[in-house]
Amino acid sequence: MDDSDGSSILEKLDSVVPEQLQKFDAFPKLPATYKQRSESRGFLTLFVGLLTFLLILNDIGEFIWGWPDYEFSVDATKDSYMNVNVDLVVNMPCQFLSVDLRDAVGDRLYLSKGFRRDGSSFDHSQATSLKEHAAALSARQAISQSRKSRGFFGGVFGGAKTPAYRPTYNSKPDSTSCRIYGSLEVKKVTANLHVTTSGHGYASHQHVDHTQMNLSHIINEFSFGPYFPDITQPLDYSYE
Repeated sequence: MDDSDGSSILEKLDSVVPEQLQKFDAFPKLPATYKQRSESRGFLTLFVGLLTFLLILNDIGEFIWGWPDYEFSVDATKDSYMNVNVDLVVNMPCQFLSVDLRDAVGDRLYLSKGFRRDGSSFDHSQATSLKEHAAALSARQAISQSRKSRGFFGGVFGGAKTPAYRPTYNSKPDSTSCRIYGSLEVKKVTANLHVTTSGHGYASHQHVDHTQMNLSHIINEFSFGPYFPDITQPLDYSYE
């Protein structure tokens, strides 16, 4: 069979194939002049890939560690003790302050060494006065706000962490304000927590002059039971 016979067979096959199928090209070729490089230069592809990777990590983190779920109810346990969690800033130096607790049984606890005290700055720009705070926040709103959002990727970056108080920002021992914070186990009875100046209210070898007294304070945390920093308590960020 020569080349002429082969070409005639191909021509016969081409005549049988429909015209639309003859024009079909599985691998179309475009001239270089028809192509234009994207301005993003692949950054969008990298961003989508990174976002997908983070979402996968978040799902894995939630599967491994889960997430906290809170519910408010009446405490019906018969325990004799409970925790009190305090984090507040008083507009006085730490050496002038005394922290005491007196309960209904008549016992007095000297708690100045039980809580940690750091020199701090007194900034109430993000706090609201106690009267405004109480008027603006009802009990139902406080409960709804307590279910605080974990934020994006909380399962990855917020999982398996032990609740702890944040460190004092820009702490100085000789500061004019004092941050008092920590958790203590106390009797489960009615009691009063007193933050007073030395020599006032309770006997002390030190007596603070009245001109130096300024008990203005910001409450960052005041709660009972286990310490959960992610729950919004009714007195959080109130100023008096």
